[in-house]
Amino acid sequence: DNPGYKQAMSGPERELWRAACDEEVASLDRKHIYQEVPEDSLPSWDPKRRRALELIDLMWVLKVKYNELNERVRWKARATFRGDQEAKVDAAKGLSPAETFAPTTRHNTVKCGLAASVVRAAASSVGNKMRVRTFDIETAFLEGEQPKDRERYILPPAGYQKYDRRGVRIVWRLTGNLYGTTTAPRVFNKTLHAYLEDKVNMTQSAHDPCYYYKIYANGSRLDLYLYVDDGLCIDDAGPLADA
Repeated sequence: DNPGYKQAMSGPERELWRAACDEEVASLDRKHIYQEVPEDSLPSWDPKRRRALELIDLMWVLKVKYNELNERVRWKARATFRGDQEAKVDAAKGLSPAETFAPTTRHNTVKCGLAASVVRAAASSVGNKMRVRTFDIETAFLEGEQPKDRERYILPPAGYQKYDRRGVRIVWRLTGNLYGTTTAPRVFNKTLHAYLEDKVNMTQSAHDPCYYYKIYANGSRLDLYLYVDDGLCIDDAGPLADA
């Protein structure tokens, strides 16, 4: 299910959708994704037209989640940035397009890792089973900060727009990462890379930027393969890898 916002808010499930939207905005607030500012403080504010030219829309993407019995279990709302409007805003400012590339692990790297794990499993002396696990990072694109070379201003989503005492709209200055921005995957990748190297003490491969590994004192190891916000983990380190 992916109904339009107006349809959802006028239907019998409007209270469920409203709660989902409230939860999403609260999540953005907790993660400091935006800062509220008056629209007339934006560089492109036009006092005659009483609007800023660099505002980008934030739209609702609504979806119902089902369980294995095909029963409705969750009404989910995602506030999504209109990334397709970024190019026009940058062009008006004379800026080149933002850097968007984010690497993903190569298929051959994963195949080599799986083959190597089979060999290590047969020859391992640490006494732990070789494990292959997958994972997904929730709300990945809310992690990280906006690039410093340009600022993004967005119109709050429907149902959450307000005005100051002068009648000027309150808009959001984007400070964190957000779904829909053209740079979201790149920002998340750089954020995760810093975390893995600085906090987890993992080593990045010189041959594949999305392959990381860690060798423990007892000879066991943990291998990590990243594909945007999904990952594959292979280890024979037992509790060390779990930690």
